[in-house]
Amino acid sequence: MSNAEAVERAKADLQELNKKINVLSMEKARTEAQIAAHSRERDRILAFVQLVDKYFAPPPEPQPAETIIAPPGPAPTSEAASDENPKKNKALSSNIVRTKRRSRAKRGKVRRIPQKPPETPTMPDMIREALRVAKAKGKDGLAPKEMRVFIAKRWWPEVPGQAISPIAWRMHHKDHALGKDGGIYTLLEAAE
Repeated sequence: MSNAEAVERAKADLQELNKKINVLSMEKARTEAQIAAHSRERDRILAFVQLVDKYFAPPPEPQPAETIIAPPGPAPTSEAASDENPKKNKALSSNIVRTKRRSRAKRGKVRRIPQKPPETPTMPDMIREALRVAKAKGKDGLAPKEMRVFIAKRWWPEVPGQAISPIAWRMHHKDHALGKDGGIYTLLEAAE
């Protein structure tokens, strides 16, 4: 075999290898596209399953009441255990005492409204003052959020919105001390 034939043969082998590499590269790209499509489909189905689990799952099993076994011996006595109250008599004579289910505080978060600082006006007075100042500045009325901002600046920095909205609602619906247009409360002429 001459050098020219060897070079021609090498060029043909090179072309053949380039074709194989191109075919494999195309297969690789197609496989990567399939993997990406399957991954997207898996993520979509996983999100659906999580959504169904979150909103449509059956409620958790109720916690059984704790059971405390009293020591053997005579049943405890109490002034409350009298012939007038047979239920308490029955509970005191038993050796098994049942307690309540877990309290609300143990079940989840219980939001506590911070205490109003001492020497601050009542909430209706603070609401009226907020509406008076707003009217003096040319505003017709205030939403509860705006009242909260005014009260927080002047008297009670950590006042929660749930301390204002129910009082303003009561002042409008029951006491008829405020007017209301949509979500905006206004002072009535008699209240000024």
